[in-house]
Amino acid sequence: MAKRRQRRTQRLPSLDDLWGGGYTGNLMRGEYSHRADVLAALQRRHEKGVAYIDSEGYWSQGGRRWLVPYGVRAAFREQLTFSQVASKYPFYVQWQHPSTNGKAPRTLTRQCTTLGVACSFIATHLTGVDPSAFIVVKNGFYIPSTLMGKFPRHLKDGKFYYWCPRCMQPRTFRRRRPDESFYVNKKYPITDKYGNQHYEWKNVKLAVLECSHCGISNRDNKFRASNQPVEKVKVRATRRARRRR
Repeated sequence: MAKRRQRRTQRLPSLDDLWGGGYTGNLMRGEYSHRADVLAALQRRHEKGVAYIDSEGYWSQGGRRWLVPYGVRAAFREQLTFSQVASKYPFYVQWQHPSTNGKAPRTLTRQCTTLGVACSFIATHLTGVDPSAFIVVKNGFYIPSTLMGKFPRHLKDGKFYYWCPRCMQPRTFRRRRPDESFYVNKKYPITDKYGNQHYEWKNVKLAVLECSHCGISNRDNKFRASNQPVEKVKVRATRRARRRR
């Protein structure tokens, strides 16, 4: 019997070979940017972090646990965009270092190659330093489909929250100082003569708002897409016409 040939699986190139383009050395090299096997391998590496999250939503590693926000858990199953793949460090962790020797607390960041690396760093190093440490994706994800149309909203603490596509969780936003404004299309509810409520787009002037944590503004299209009402449309099922012989 003839021996069966074993398929050779192409492995993901090393970090030194995969990235190194541009001036900073943190951009993907051109010869890898259009290879489907490389992009698929990076997507699989991104999704591996789900294995560390238990049924209660905690990241368990090294005997320590960290409650992963819902938006971060949903981001593990999102398809990476090209800008996120092309960067060696598409994520970073931000936390407050406690004051020492009478000095004020410092805001520190750490660049991370994957979302799983960011979760692992918080669970193993920051659970006892800053419980409010969080992850930021430089090019944000859209809001999870289960939360569409639910932001902006008032939460239990009485504050007004928007969904932040970079922090991947609800955040308060504040006006940029000095004040800035811009024009954009926004949905507004209208009621027709039959009493049905719909939404229509209007071009309005809005003040520039910034996230209180990562600094993203409402100019970002992912922010506006994540914080607008969603209208459900019923689609009637149609029968397929039979072909006549």
